[in-house]
Amino acid sequence: MPETTKRAKRKVRLGVVGGGPGSNIGETHRYAARLDDRYALVTGVFASDAERSRDFAATLDIAPDRRYGSWQEMAEQEVGPPDGLEVVSIMTPNNSHYAIAKAFLQQGIDVICDKPLTTDLEQALELMRLVRRTGLVFGVTYCYTGYPMVRQAREMIRSGELGESGCCRSSTPPAGLPPCWKRKDMSKRSGAPLPALPGNPAWLVTWGRTPIIWPALSPAWK
Repeated sequence: MPETTKRAKRKVRLGVVGGGPGSNIGETHRYAARLDDRYALVTGVFASDAERSRDFAATLDIAPDRRYGSWQEMAEQEVGPPDGLEVVSIMTPNNSHYAIAKAFLQQGIDVICDKPLTTDLEQALELMRLVRRTGLVFGVTYCYTGYPMVRQAREMIRSGELGESGCCRSSTPPAGLPPCWKRKDMSKRSGAPLPALPGNPAWLVTWGRTPIIWPALSPAWK
């Protein structure tokens, strides 16, 4: 397999929107950034309540003047300083992804966005056009592609070691997620909501460059 763990010359200055107190996905993102060892968390807004956001930022040893109360304030203040934000990671409710991502792109800041990208196709297309115009980096967190065994499987497929690829059927058992989520407004969910679940196996299969049969959910979630 090709080398994928070369150490960067310096760490990228990372900011976070969302993922504050009690957020499992926020903790996961921060763990991943530390394990990757390529990012320095320097700023963020971690809750919709300004006081809670700043209090939580303090627990992460973020400098007092970079503990923001809103993502709008963060997008405005982090542009200009030589040590300003370089990339923002968005892990807020689904229906807020578009506005936040657009604002930071317009400020010239690269974006890492949790899935689903948006809750509306036209919004997703608009973000795509904006990225193409600006030349900025925009990533969506299909993070299973980072697993060593998944990367090895892709290399085995690409090298022909497994023979000619036919098709791959993939499924997602939504283990650990409460059934009540099925009855809630999924557009306001963050983390791993129902609309995002098929995206993981679909992306894994296409990332591995094999034909796809659209992934299935367990019957209880259909």
